[in-house]
Amino acid sequence: MPAAPVRAEDVAERAEAWVRAFLAEALKLPPGRLGTDQPFEQFGIDSILVATLTGQLRKRFGDLPETLLFEHPTIGRLAGFLAAEHGDRFAPPPSAAVPVADAAPPPAAVASGVVPVETARPPAAVDGIAIVGLAGRYPGSPDVGAFWENLKQGRDLVREVPADRWDARRYGEAESDKGAAARGRWGSFLDGVDRFDPLFFNIAPREAAVMDPQERLFLETAWTALEDAGYSRAELQDRFGGAVGVFVGVMWSDYQLYGVPGTERSAPRPLGSSFASIANRVSYFLDAGGPSMAVDTMCSSSLTSVHLAGASLERGECRIAIAGGVNLSLHPNKYRYLAREGFLSSDGRCRSFGEGGDGYVPGEGVGAVVLKRLADALADGDRILAVIRASAVNHGGRAQGYTVPNPRAQAALIRGCLEKAGVEPGSIGYVEAHGTGTALGDPIELRALTLAFGGASGAGGTDDATDGGGAPCAIGSVKSNIGHLESAAGIAAVTKAVLQLQHRQLVPSLHAERLNPRIDWQGTRFRVQRELADWPSGAGPLRAAVSSFGAGGSNAHLVLERHADPVRSAGEGPQFLPLSARDERGLAELAARFVERFGDGAAAALPPLADIAFTLQIGRDALDLRLAIVAETPEEWLDRLRRFARGDAAADGLWSGSVLDRPAAAGEAGSSGGGAERARRLIAAGDLAGLADLWVREPVKVDWRLLHAGRPPRRVSLPTYPLARQRCWAVPDPAPDPVPAAAEEAGDLRFLVRRLRSGNLGPDDALAALKGRGAANGTGISAGIRVAGATLFQQDGNEGS
Repeated sequence: MPAAPVRAEDVAERAEAWVRAFLAEALKLPPGRLGTDQPFEQFGIDSILVATLTGQLRKRFGDLPETLLFEHPTIGRLAGFLAAEHGDRFAPPPSAAVPVADAAPPPAAVASGVVPVETARPPAAVDGIAIVGLAGRYPGSPDVGAFWENLKQGRDLVREVPADRWDARRYGEAESDKGAAARGRWGSFLDGVDRFDPLFFNIAPREAAVMDPQERLFLETAWTALEDAGYSRAELQDRFGGAVGVFVGVMWSDYQLYGVPGTERSAPRPLGSSFASIANRVSYFLDAGGPSMAVDTMCSSSLTSVHLAGASLERGECRIAIAGGVNLSLHPNKYRYLAREGFLSSDGRCRSFGEGGDGYVPGEGVGAVVLKRLADALADGDRILAVIRASAVNHGGRAQGYTVPNPRAQAALIRGCLEKAGVEPGSIGYVEAHGTGTALGDPIELRALTLAFGGASGAGGTDDATDGGGAPCAIGSVKSNIGHLESAAGIAAVTKAVLQLQHRQLVPSLHAERLNPRIDWQGTRFRVQRELADWPSGAGPLRAAVSSFGAGGSNAHLVLERHADPVRSAGEGPQFLPLSARDERGLAELAARFVERFGDGAAAALPPLADIAFTLQIGRDALDLRLAIVAETPEEWLDRLRRFARGDAAADGLWSGSVLDRPAAAGEAGSSGGGAERARRLIAAGDLAGLADLWVREPVKVDWRLLHAGRPPRRVSLPTYPLARQRCWAVPDPAPDPVPAAAEEAGDLRFLVRRLRSGNLGPDDALAALKGRGAANGTGISAGIRVAGATLFQQDGNEGS
């Protein structure tokens, strides 16, 4: 009688059980402490131990590469390699099972077999890029929900520089140019930029303290965005083979300035600051193999990163991408530079399209979106927040000055993006403008929009703009609320536009009670959105456009469209709903977040319970401390969550435990068929209680899709993990600052010239300011006019060369 064929699943499970037992013996750890997908570094395996372990494996399996454990850095991956290359060593005999591999330690049964994955693939026809996840922290807004409430309420979140950054008033007294000094007092700031959860990301607190806080913030935000999208690290590997792209916009590098010895508030040791590391750190943590890059195009950096991420998806370089930006103001050098160069607002207000705008207010923020090709998002059951119909970038070339915008280039960019999207300008109901609130920048932007929406470039390079006919289009800028986030301005603008599409509302743009008189409002279809209003609906889907223009001329634009998700039925039968955390604090706070969001009568508005269960199962990492609830209705689930939050961990339908408590012998006790096979049998039998008891005690890898075989599941938005807030900061607290030497009056006059050249001050305003200085200090206007004229004459001469 011929022997039964060996099942690949059996070989894979036996290989994994052997690898776990081998490592447990070498590391003197219980097998239950070693998760299938945990990187070896989390077990304390360093490069020295890698060499030792590789040598032991060679004794058992023969010639193996020196890089074996670097190429296969988890139990699951190493077992997959050994099963593929040495499967005969793990094949069960035709009769009773015997120990696998020569002289091997006893196996521990956990986890499933090797799952084939699909990595980056050739691009198919792309009809849009779907935004499937969103996260961010903005001034006065610890999350996107709070950000939306602030926008709806029309709040101005600008304030004076906090004392824990630097003493802005003392620096103002130290400046000889009092006008520049006054402009350096204002900004919008994030709270807690010195706080981080290093252990969650497997980073030593000492290492975290010397990292650029922008790197830490973006790492946390990228993680939260992935959770919002419903993707765990395991799912990224199982579904996409790690083909994940990471793109981040960033332009300032302040933190390292405190690392120079002997300078004010110098740190006791050198500080790190690398733009590339901001993106690379995310890729490293996720084990992502797609493109990973930082983008610096100044103020358009984060919108350019979104464009590059979409292009990478279209080319098939990655299957899913994270894109966004981060911006912090950590050192006074930045403010001193911006103030002296005339970029800053005189009164701490960003007057987007309003009268009196003479500069911008710096702001802080971090934001990220998770992107997929639309067809893939639909096929994978993703929640789609909005669709990017098209995006584009260009440069303004030579303009009237290095920092002066080029309206022709902006118009060409916007027009090309609309054509690429295949939409008519009249279908755009809202434009989230760059809108820095400068005297010349805003009129140039409105001119470019009018040319793109209402006319085209005529023969011979002449402008053939129409009178702005067509339906009115609302326009606004989030900078009026939170200032100019510089490298994070684009992602803040995208976030605002997406939230408006989601809620079908237009929020007020501030400080434009009196409109900029330099804009021909009669000749344009655009109107500033100055109050909260419902978004007027038309025949087609709601659409918005977003612009972001870099100070050096690098421009970006995209077109967004609202996506209507299909209505889902509630589904039937009990559901398995897991939660997990690193520690008791995290688990209790996570449960409380769910109760807070969905309690108090909100259960009726919940997504289908099956979709909640699916998102928790495959969209969250399975951490050490675990809670499992089996429930048939949202009300039943929330009631059991409340009981757990009150400390009742023994309630019916509720299981809790820790895989850290699993005894060493548990692997042997549960080796019958392996943990994954036990989970499959429990699912096949409909024994969710047994599955819950298994999952909270053992680090089994469950094929969760088996629970949803009869109903294609969808991901939904759920509360995300409550990261710890540990102080990680290497810079001493502020101390009294020395007063630098005074500059001469000529510096004040050149300050006006720089503002004039940058486009932040109009000619009439500059002349009035010069006259005022002449009358006030007796120097006369002639010297100022000579300085201004010589500078501008030199500039014009250079422009014409």
